[in-house]
Amino acid sequence: MINEVFPKNEVIEAIIKDVVIPIIKQLEVDLGKQMYEYSVYLGEDKIFSKIINSEGCECFSENAQPIRIRFRTISQPNKLRFHVEGVFSENISPEGTGFSGFNTDGSINLNDLTIKNLHGLLVIMYGIGKDGSFEYTKMK
Repeated sequence: MINEVFPKNEVIEAIIKDVVIPIIKQLEVDLGKQMYEYSVYLGEDKIFSKIINSEGCECFSENAQPIRIRFRTISQPNKLRFHVEGVFSENISPEGTGFSGFNTDGSINLNDLTIKNLHGLLVIMYGIGKDGSFEYTKMK
């Protein structure tokens, strides 16, 4: 059974600063500057949401690209697993693709907020070609 939880704000902020911001800065090379709405989910329910730019500054945008963050407990009581996923709209994706985005996951220590990314800061950008083919690129 997966035990999703809503962590303290400092945990969310650490994931944004140390995981999400570096990823969206990489994505700006292909997608240009965007606004992103990161949301923390429990099951299918959005519990918390904030719109930021690639510098992490809070801002407003009606067309912010969604980033979902989920947290769950693990066997170690002082740690949480996290999963971060962004799937962006077709209108900002590189030409010839259906969408782009990323996903990554790892764990965070609740005592000192250190993050262990399970894939060594692996980012996966997806694309669907006009012919319906599925492609992905792994980026470090």
